[in-house]
Amino acid sequence: MATLQAVQAVQTSAEDLAAFPNFEAEMMLGGGFKWESFPVTTFSGYELMLFRLTGNATGEALAGERGPVLLLHGSYSDSLDWISCTDESAPSIAVQLAQRGHDVWISSGRGRQFSNTHTTLSSTDPLTE
Repeated sequence: MATLQAVQAVQTSAEDLAAFPNFEAEMMLGGGFKWESFPVTTFSGYELMLFRLTGNATGEALAGERGPVLLLHGSYSDSLDWISCTDESAPSIAVQLAQRGHDVWISSGRGRQFSNTHTTLSSTDPLTE
């Protein structure tokens, strides 16, 4: 039973696959690592998304014995930049860190893909003065 639970723990959930197809597509191109999403709501009401790499391409759990790493994207990019591969001979930086034993978390910053909602505000609301 423990083995079955360990295998299930490193599979990307059907809900995550349906909610974040772009993230999954990039992960498949970058080696097929397993991942899970973690929604976070800030004190000011912004709804952000964090992604965590949980298993390698064969479904083996990642150990994370070298400690956590939080990858934050820049002003004009998004979380996919950490998993996108421009060189097919080398995995993305996020995958390389996971392969070296880090517990890898990828943040999607406010106003970017995966993190563009708010608990009460809408980007389609008219501006008021």
